[in-house]
Amino acid sequence: MEIRLTTTGTLSPVTIDDLSGRSFTHPTTNFNLLSEFSGNEVFKSESLQSAITNGYITLSDNYGNTITDITNELSDIRDITKNAEIWNADRILSVPVDDTSIDDGRVLIYRSASGKLEYEIPSYEEFVTESVSEPTQRSTTSSDWSDITGATLDITTLGDGYLIAWASTVCTNNAGGGGSEAEFRLVIAGENMPATMMEPYDDLERTIPLFGKTANPIASGTYTVKIQFRRINGTAIIYAEDSQILALSLVGPKGDTGATGPTGPSGGPVGPTGPTGPIGPTGVGSTGPTGPIGPTGPTGTSTFGSNFQTEISAGESTTTSTSFQQKLRMTTTSLPIGTYRIGWYYEWSFGSQSNDFLGRVQVDNTTTLMEHQQEPKDSNSDQSTPASGFAYITFASATTHDIDLDYCSNDGSTARIKNAKLEIWRVS
Repeated sequence: MEIRLTTTGTLSPVTIDDLSGRSFTHPTTNFNLLSEFSGNEVFKSESLQSAITNGYITLSDNYGNTITDITNELSDIRDITKNAEIWNADRILSVPVDDTSIDDGRVLIYRSASGKLEYEIPSYEEFVTESVSEPTQRSTTSSDWSDITGATLDITTLGDGYLIAWASTVCTNNAGGGGSEAEFRLVIAGENMPATMMEPYDDLERTIPLFGKTANPIASGTYTVKIQFRRINGTAIIYAEDSQILALSLVGPKGDTGATGPTGPSGGPVGPTGPTGPIGPTGVGSTGPTGPIGPTGPTGTSTFGSNFQTEISAGESTTTSTSFQQKLRMTTTSLPIGTYRIGWYYEWSFGSQSNDFLGRVQVDNTTTLMEHQQEPKDSNSDQSTPASGFAYITFASATTHDIDLDYCSNDGSTARIKNAKLEIWRVS
């Protein structure tokens, strides 16, 4: 989704005070606000609405629809975060994407230096990717897990290694609002990944990001990756559409070729020459046996996907403090120098509709990877909203690290958090 700003020329420059004092000089045409600001920041901007009302700018979405009332027309963008990390280029929100073809096997990798997701070859000598896109709307009312038809793929792996998958699907219901809750999950090579819960609405499409990785390296073979869903309460029909999966199988580099076996012995002597006249048959000696096969070379090593570690706190925690409280800490083993991927997931709710839930992820209590501030649509304690993401960080020395998931309230209302997960693995 894009929110495009165009100046009218009535005033130049136009300054939006509550969007970091950002100025736009005429002529500015179709500038995407979500490339610099989160959906929640755009939704709350009073200066932006004032500029529309005064005729200094116009707003439209990427379908050409004019936006004149931010509060009523853009309520569904509050959950869109700046630099959203959904893997598929067609679903990415607010991230500039290098649109290079991926026919040569490249995959999307976020590079903080350029602020872009770029297609690159992973640091593995052998890998296999498979993807599938299923736009058709599918439905369920069952409380048992069922496959989303068409949202499945088979991938043939090359050897012992991890099988990783990213996926997304868009969910709604037919009930004219909330009240029914659904769960979605990935199944990778028969392993059930952690489920994500969502309360869908018929008038608001909600994108469900999913990620998973086999717990251990798996042998070469053909494996199935698929998305499943189910209704866990209520009576509404649960719909899923625009389902997409990207699967990636990685193995380390090949070992050296084994030594060549020795040559077998020569055959027997040539038979005698026949008498004059018809030539007699020539004798042929038997072929010597084949020499033994040399030993297999050692398996190569790889850094990608190594040093994997995860921590989970499933129970619900609450606080009314306006200072950050620790929900989950992951203390790593001593990690070698390199670049690492840190991922997080949690489900939150908040006891006030007029104030904000706050969350953050920090490394060693100094480096903040993510800050989350959001005002909920509902204040019921039995409703929760998932939040997830990942970031890359380079450690310049070999040591242990503390990775914290913290949360608090900004006004003293009750903040709740559950199903918290942290993970880390090495990229290079």
